Amino acid sequence: MTAFALGAVLSAIPVTAMTRRMRRKLLLICTIVGFAIVNLVTALSANLYLSLAIRFAARLFGGVVWSTLAGYTVRMSPRHLSGRAIAFRLIS
Repeated sequence: MTAFALGAVLSAIPVTAMTRRMRRKLLLICTIVGFAIVNLVTALSANLYLSLAIRFAARLFGGVVWSTLAGYTVRMSPRHLSGRAIAFRLIS
């Protein structure tokens, strides 16, 4: 859990800033696929250090997914409810 949280702290803003020029749909698909791959490697890993490194990488993908979803949340909800949609996404 600590490696996962550390990855979130270190990556949330820089990785999102580095990917801001990419097409959102492609970025979301790539990050979801990457997230699935690192979770599969974690599930199959028998080495603690490899699992910690992979969990760190998983959070890099997870941070990008969550930052990308905010934009989709606003676009999917009615204009007058976009604030509520983001608040609901953050709570759940």
